[in-house]
Parts: sequence; C-alpha cells; structure tokens
Amino acid sequence: MTRTWLLHSSPVSLADKLCFQLVECDWTARLEEFVRTGKALDLHASGMTPEQWARYQDAMRAVSVGVAPAVAKSVPMPEAPTAMLDIGGSHGLFSVALCRRYPTLRSTVLELPAAAEEAGRLLAREETGGRVTLKAGNALTDDLGEERFDLVLMSNVAHHFSDEQNRDLARRVAVALRPGGAYVIGEFVRRHRASAGDGVAATAGLYFALTSTSGTWQLEEIQDWQRSAGLVPGRPTRYRVLPNYVTVPARKP
Repeated sequence: MTRTWLLHSSPVSLADKLCFQLVECDWTARLEEFVRTGKALDLHASGMTPEQWARYQDAMRAVSVGVAPAVAKSVPMPEAPTAMLDIGGSHGLFSVALCRRYPTLRSTVLELPAAAEEAGRLLAREETGGRVTLKAGNALTDDLGEERFDLVLMSNVAHHFSDEQNRDLARRVAVALRPGGAYVIGEFVRRHRASAGDGVAATAGLYFALTSTSGTWQLEEIQDWQRSAGLVPGRPTRYRVLPNYVTVPARKP
C-alpha cells in the first residue's frame, strides 16, 4: 500500500495531495475567523502564490489520476466525437483519458490565467500528440461559442461557483453543445441530510465555503441547472475510487 499510494514513483501516488495539505492546514487555521465573520478566503479570485498554485495543481492531478479513466468510460458520447471542452480541467487528465478512448476526439482545457502555466507543465507530461490543448480564460465570462462541442466536462469546479453562476454557465454550455452532445458535471455531491459515509461531501462543503465562497451541491440542484438550460439529465455515475464523487450527465436534444 505504501509503494502504491505514497511514493512519487507510483503512477497513482497521492504524495502530491499530502504535500498540498501543508498549504491547506494554513488555510483551515483561519476557520475560526471565517465562522466569526462570514468572510471567505476566496483564494481563486484573490490569488495564490506561484508555489501554492504549483502544489495545488499537483494535488488535483493526484486526486484525479485514479478516477479519470473510469470517467472516460462512463460519460455519454456520440459516435466518432471530434470536439470537447474541459472547463477548469487543470492537469488535463480527464481530457487525456477521453482522447485515448476516442481516437477522433480533440479537447480544449479552459483554465484560469493564473493556473494555466502550472497546468501546462502537467499537461506536457502526457503524450497527446497535440490533441489536448490549453487555453487561458474564464468560463464565467468567455464566449463558449455555438454548437462547437460534442462534450463539455466540468469536474470539481461547480463548488467554486454560486447557484446563479452555475445556472448561467449551464445555459451557455447548452448553446455551445452540438445536438446530441452532453454536459457532464463531476462533483462531491451533498446529500439532503447527514448520514454515515457522507463525511467527504460534508467536510468538503465547509472547506469550499471557506476557500471559495460557495460549497458542495445536491444532485437535484445540479440537474436543475441542466434542465433549466434545456438539457435532459441522464443517470449519474458514482465511483468507488473516489467516494462521494458523482458525474451528472445531461444531453442536448
């Protein structure tokens, strides 16, 4: 178990995530101030140091490396897809896994300018033959185009956005999808009430409220964003390798 999960030499190592927790400990040390004042850190907007961005991106890759191939198998795709948008895709592992599964597919990873440099460093480690490219931008404000993509994937990003922002983004994603295309949202889904085994989503909700001013969402809330955009939600998928993480697909008619 140590060789598999804790050594950097392992392809599924969680070592980078554990190193990043040294940074997270500094952030969560300000939890008392947050509870007292209600003022979140809002780290993505206010900025992290270059070292923190590097550790953050490495950690997100470590968390995703085990689940990305499983997500690639589960998301709905049309026959011979050609274009994908990966919102906040960071390291690009989801795009890489999907492009390896679908030889005709190319993907654009849309990432914040402050994160793009480190994201490019991680993406360069993958052999994609130029089929996965990185674009600096902001999904909340950028023009996503019209009927450009067979798939728009947004994994572990919705918890940084408000309900209004997620709803508006779903509407613009629906415009950017080709008929038959899918909008897939991956999140640590919060249940209606606390129960055994719900610790990941519950603590993540508090953590994201502290660091990003938002938090985790219920499955029904995510599907409501998709329906309000004219999309048709499909069956969500859960993954044993990442507890409480769910991908929520919706197709464009």
